Amino acid sequence: MIAVGVIRKTIGLKGLCAVEPFGLTLETIKVPLSVYVGLSEKSCSAMVIERVEKGAKGPACFFSGITEPAQAEKLRGSFIYVERTGLPRLGEGEYYHFELVGLRVRSDQGLHLGDIVDVHNFPSVDSIEVKRPSGETTMIPLVADALTDIDWGSGYLTVRQTFVEDLLG
Repeated sequence: MIAVGVIRKTIGLKGLCAVEPFGLTLETIKVPLSVYVGLSEKSCSAMVIERVEKGAKGPACFFSGITEPAQAEKLRGSFIYVERTGLPRLGEGEYYHFELVGLRVRSDQGLHLGDIVDVHNFPSVDSIEVKRPSGETTMIPLVADALTDIDWGSGYLTVRQTFVEDLLG
C-alpha cells in the first residue's frame, strides 16, 4: 500500500477532512475510491473516498459514513493508503514519489552520492532525502536545475554536480 496523504483537520459541519497530500495523487484519483485509513499500514480500516474538493490549502475528502465533525475528528492524524494497483496510470516520463525510494543517486560527473531513503512533499518544493555513504543524510530539491535523468533500468537518479556541490560541501 502507498500513503497518499494524511488527514490534518475537520472542516465544517458535514465531516469533511482536510488532507495534506503526498504528491498529486489525490488530485488525480477517480471517486468513489476504496482506500485504507489509519495510523500505519498495519492498523488501518477500509473506507471509501466519496468526493475530493480543492480547498485553498489543499484537498479535502468526504469519506463514506463520515457525516459529522466528531466522526471526522477521530480520523485526524491518520494516513490515507491506496493499493498500488488503484493508482491512476501516469504518462510517459511521469512517476510517483514513492518509486524514487531506493534509487541510487549519482552526479552527472559519475560520483556516487548515496541512496534515496525518502521523498518529502514540502510546501515550496518536493525534495529527496539521500543517505550518503558516510551515513549522513542530505536533502536535494526535485527541480529541473538539479535533476538530469532517472534511469529506471539501472536504478539511478542523476543530478547535476554543480547544483549539489554546495549541498555536499
